[in-house]
Amino acid sequence: MRTLAAFLLFALLTLVAPTLHAAEPWLKPNDVVALVGGEDMVALAEEGWLETLVTWAQPGDRIRFRSLAWEGDTVFEQRRDLNYPALETQLDRMGATVVICQFGKMESFAGKEGVVAFTEAYEKLLARLSGENEWHLRLDGEFNQVARRNYGQRHLRLGGEFNPNGHTADSAYMTIFDQVFLTLGGYNRDGFSGKKKRRIALVMPMQFLQRPPGIEGADLPHLTPRNADLASYRESIRTLAGKHGGLALDAWSTMLESHRGSWATHDGIHLKTDWQLPAAALLFRGLQMKPEGSVPIADSGALDHMQPLRAAILAKNRLWFHYTRPQNWAFLAGNRTNQPSSRDHRDPTKRWFPEEMEQWLPLIEAKEREIQTLAAAPR
Repeated sequence: MRTLAAFLLFALLTLVAPTLHAAEPWLKPNDVVALVGGEDMVALAEEGWLETLVTWAQPGDRIRFRSLAWEGDTVFEQRRDLNYPALETQLDRMGATVVICQFGKMESFAGKEGVVAFTEAYEKLLARLSGENEWHLRLDGEFNQVARRNYGQRHLRLGGEFNPNGHTADSAYMTIFDQVFLTLGGYNRDGFSGKKKRRIALVMPMQFLQRPPGIEGADLPHLTPRNADLASYRESIRTLAGKHGGLALDAWSTMLESHRGSWATHDGIHLKTDWQLPAAALLFRGLQMKPEGSVPIADSGALDHMQPLRAAILAKNRLWFHYTRPQNWAFLAGNRTNQPSSRDHRDPTKRWFPEEMEQWLPLIEAKEREIQTLAAAPR
């Protein structure tokens, strides 16, 4: 399998490498990169190859990745449990400077007539993700809206229902997440104000492919005829990327154009695990890595040397996942915080769960240090 991956990488990167010799690095030192989107972006984070390649190529830049991707997310809705923070809230707290996101594939099922609504919704989402709105944040549980472009007045939610003045009676969620985001690169304790701007990279949705034979639901219609509709969504995304001064990364589609004879997906929609490395390699190149940070990723020996680094990255990402997506959110900050099992049996006024969650912090910090040590090791 590694031989196949190395061959694909060599063939693909030979085609794109000549255009990158003069490219400046798009990812800067101390960038905090947030991955946003649906299942494709979840898989990108779970496989860890993009983060591995970037960290290996720029070992001294301390670029950190955090996944906010969630299965089922669309530009129209990012469904979460009660009191779960909005995407822009999480981006603010983690100090995100870059957002790499992908939307459009599942939205394209609405057909060409849905492009206008999709574009409008994506435009609003990108305004949130890029930080075009100006805020002043105080850590005593209050929001004071300084300016909010395009959206007007509305109620805000952050660990409890906010009234129009921004006050909340339940700051338990604030306490928990302030700890992780302040520790791992968030805002300072005096708050911040002014216009924030994150760099945006939009990953173009991969075209639908023929469904492999022998899978469940194989009698369902093939999705490839929908690529005609998807093309309109892809063009809209490319326009939005230019409008927001961001990148339009078409790596997955570039890869698959030459390999349509292979069963690259497990359902005609989502890439198989074997194809995650070639896809990440092309996304890596699309981010315009500096020439001196080149990685011989078509060399299976180099891939072997990266495995300890990737293992540490995967471990860190699992810790991050469990911290930001706890299985018992309702008891942590949702609608069951008043249940006896959510409180100390000796002192009902004390909540044990938020304190227990803080134990993830030193584990994540330790993995970050391990990642930096492995990235800086002699090669």
